Amino acid sequence: MTQSNNAQQSMNWALANAHSLELSGGFVKTNEIKKGHRVLLSNGWYATMMDNLKGQTRLAMVEGIYKEAGSVYSHDIVAVQDKDNEDLWHLVQHTASQKKLRGWIEEQFNS
Repeated sequence: MTQSNNAQQSMNWALANAHSLELSGGFVKTNEIKKGHRVLLSNGWYATMMDNLKGQTRLAMVEGIYKEAGSVYSHDIVAVQDKDNEDLWHLVQHTASQKKLRGWIEEQFNS
C-alpha cells in the first residue's frame, strides 16, 4: 500500500470515527455499493444511493442543508452502512482512477 493510500484510508477512518460510527475491519469497493445503501460522504453529509452504476459519479439522495438528489463523485464516498446491521459501517476502498480524479480536482481548486 502506498503512502497516498495510507493517507486516504486514515482520512476516511478519522471522518467515520468523528461520526462515532462502529467500523468493521473490512473495506467495500465503490463498485460494490448498490441502490439503497446509506453512505457517509467526505464533507460529513449522509446520502442514500439511488443507482447501481459503476464509475466516477453516482446518483444519490444527499441529506445536506436540504435533502436532494444529485450526482456525487465516487471518491467522496467514505463509508457504507452494512445492510444487515445498521450499527456497522465499512470504509470504502477507491479505485486507482478515482484516486487520480480526486488528486486532479484537488490540484485544480487548491492551486
